Amino acid sequence: MSDTTRAGTRARSRMPQLALVLLAFLVIIANGLIALGSAARLHDSHARMERTLRALLVLKEVEDLAEDSARDQRGYRLFGDLRQLNTYREARAKLPETVRQLRVLMENDGSMSERLDRLSSLIEQDTAALAASLTPIEWGSGSGSLPSEVAAGVDRSATIVAAVDDVIEHEQQLLNEHLAATATGDTAVNVSVAILVAGGMLLICIIVAPMRREVRRSEQLAATSAGALEASEQRFRSIFDESPIGIVLAQLDGGHILQASPAFCRMVGYRPEETVGRNLLDLIHVDDCELLASAIEQARRPGHGGSEVLDGTEIRQVTRSGAIAWARIRLSQLSGADGQEPLLLLLIGDITNEKRVEAELRQAQKMEAIGQLTGGIAHDFNNLLGVIIGNAEFLIDAVHDKDEAGLANEILNSALSGADLTRRLLAFARRQTLQPRRIDLNGYLPNHVAVAAAARRVDHDRHEPGG
Repeated sequence: MSDTTRAGTRARSRMPQLALVLLAFLVIIANGLIALGSAARLHDSHARMERTLRALLVLKEVEDLAEDSARDQRGYRLFGDLRQLNTYREARAKLPETVRQLRVLMENDGSMSERLDRLSSLIEQDTAALAASLTPIEWGSGSGSLPSEVAAGVDRSATIVAAVDDVIEHEQQLLNEHLAATATGDTAVNVSVAILVAGGMLLICIIVAPMRREVRRSEQLAATSAGALEASEQRFRSIFDESPIGIVLAQLDGGHILQASPAFCRMVGYRPEETVGRNLLDLIHVDDCELLASAIEQARRPGHGGSEVLDGTEIRQVTRSGAIAWARIRLSQLSGADGQEPLLLLLIGDITNEKRVEAELRQAQKMEAIGQLTGGIAHDFNNLLGVIIGNAEFLIDAVHDKDEAGLANEILNSALSGADLTRRLLAFARRQTLQPRRIDLNGYLPNHVAVAAAARRVDHDRHEPGG
């Protein structure tokens, strides 16, 4: 199946899901609007209900202040109690402010304006009447009836209480209406919320189901990736730990070692933890430090990421014991991952044995060249000795009965010794094993001394006059 066909199949399989998601969104939006409207109406109902409750409380306070003030005024007039006069005055002083609060609470209710005006008028009339008659009166409690002006005050108080009760009754009716509206609004809001919750759950199920599948696939992919990453790390660790070539990771700035492989540690004689933090230049021979420092400086320049700065350059390292170890080094800049700083990567191979074998080979080549030269010289010298030995033998035959016979024999013996030396040189040139033997010098010396004495006499006779 081609990629286009698979993409078309996936698109067709997602169409019912998209339709359900759209339907759920529409249901949620519609019920959300309904819930908002119901919530707004419910808020208004609560506000009106709260205002009505406060108005009822203020009405009760107005009624109590009017009754208490009238009662205290009558008590003062009938019994002359100054405390009742003071409480009367305090109650009457609070009444105007309380009535004003009541008007503020009911300012939006037009049906209450007439009732409030009537109540305010009754309170003002009663206040004026009470203030006009604040003198004590003589009254006998045994008469059984109140004075006419006191009885008129009682009637005014009853009228005020009746007016207040009328207003309270009206407010209680409003409160009942608000409670009914609130209950209706609560029901509408609850139904809308239930529908919203159902729609939200449907939408969540529709959205979460594929998300869960994606999450499971992601978890499987993550587990696979984690396993692959762990296997890759193990392979890298095996390569790092078991590589015969030394591997070193160091800071790009400063050249301090961050991590070193066991092969490198064996090369320089340090434990892995001892190499961490050391500067690379501290492990390099002083004559090669400038070369490595220049390479590190070049690796710091932009554009050297991933490219080798040193490619198989031979340098000398100083081991922990102070010995010199030859190494072939490759140096490059290792790019940092996820915004980390780049590192120096060094691959270091131990070539100390190679250098020793190379030195031995050069020495062998030198010795071979010397042997070839020695063989050539010995061959030519042997030819010369052959002539000398032949002539010496002729000379011995010619002077065998004369004094010079000993000298001729010495010449022949010396030539034979030279021939023996030539054979040894040829043996060296051919890398033949020499066979040393003991020589008795005392046996050779008398003959050589006699020959030397004869040679001196012959030489003396030659130089004598007439010889």
